[in-house]
Amino acid sequence: MTVLVEEKGGFLEVICDEETIHTCDKKLFSRQLNRREYASREEFEEQFFELEYKVAFAFSLRKIALKSFHSQELKQLLQKRLIREATIQRLLTYFSEKKWLQDEEWLEYFVDKLIKQGKSAHEIFHKAKARGITKTALVPFLQNKNKVKEALLLLITKRYPQLLDKKSTLPIKQKAMAA
Repeated sequence: MTVLVEEKGGFLEVICDEETIHTCDKKLFSRQLNRREYASREEFEEQFFELEYKVAFAFSLRKIALKSFHSQELKQLLQKRLIREATIQRLLTYFSEKKWLQDEEWLEYFVDKLIKQGKSAHEIFHKAKARGITKTALVPFLQNKNKVKEALLLLITKRYPQLLDKKSTLPIKQKAMAA
C-alpha cells in the first residue's frame, strides 16, 4: 500500500488509494511525512498516530516554554493545527500529570491580573471566552474576588463615608485614605 503526500495551500493531504486519509498542518509535518510503502492501512495509522503525537508534543512544549497556557487554550491551538482529538487528550493528560498545565493557578492569575487592571466581571468573561475558557470555570474565582471587594466597600461606607460623598473636597478624601 502506497501513501502519497500532496501539498494543498498551507496543508498536507495524506492520500491512500486515491482517498484522502488525513489533512495535516504543513509547518508541523513537512519534514516528517513522505511517500512510503506500508503493509496495511492499520500499520500506517499506527505509525501516523505516533508521529502526530511526537510532532504535537514538540510543538506544545515550545509553546508552553514561552507562555503559560490554560488547557482549553492549548487545545484550541492544537485544533487549529489539525491535530486529532485523541492526540490532544493524550497530550493534555500528560502535561497535567507533569504539572506543566495548572488550570486552577492559571485561572487565579488570569482573574487577578484583569481585576487589577480594573476590568469588570463581564469583560473578564469575554476575555476568557476568547481563549476558550468556559464561564463556569471562572465563577469560583470571581466570587472570591467579589467578596473581598464587598468587604472593602462595607468598610468604607461604615468607617469613611466621606469617601463616597461626591461633594467632599479632595483634602478630606486624602485624610480619610491616609487613616
